[in-house]
Amino acid sequence: MADTKVSALVPATVVNAGDYLLLVQGGSSVKIDIQTLFQKIPVRTLVLEASESLIVAGAISTALLVSKIKCLTAGVAYTLAAGTHGMEKYIVCETADVTTPTATLTITSGKGVATVAFNAVGDTVRLKNIDGFWYVVGSNSVTIA
Repeated sequence: MADTKVSALVPATVVNAGDYLLLVQGGSSVKIDIQTLFQKIPVRTLVLEASESLIVAGAISTALLVSKIKCLTAGVAYTLAAGTHGMEKYIVCETADVTTPTATLTITSGKGVATVAFNAVGDTVRLKNIDGFWYVVGSNSVTIA
């Protein structure tokens, strides 16, 4: 295989943590395993990130990056528990059964935010946890209190 072009190799369909990739570093060819490569990447990889859809009121998962909520006429109450440093959270009002929907998110350990009110499909809030406190780092059409 030493004389085979990379473009002629059979593509891998499954990748495991212990598999190796070829890396050219400082003019030398070296190998790196998948697990080490991803541990060294300084940004969060969002590929195939899991999300949750919530139909009824309740607790929003801190373990998942995206939560899609449903807004109703009478309003729906959601809660977000205290998280840990580095967590990120995107919450989107994905669906509504009525013309004037509402939903309220109560945030535990929020800095500068205690509640977020959603009033339309597409309302969004992005939160970042720094030192155990949730901060709003972006929003679209929500009311922050």
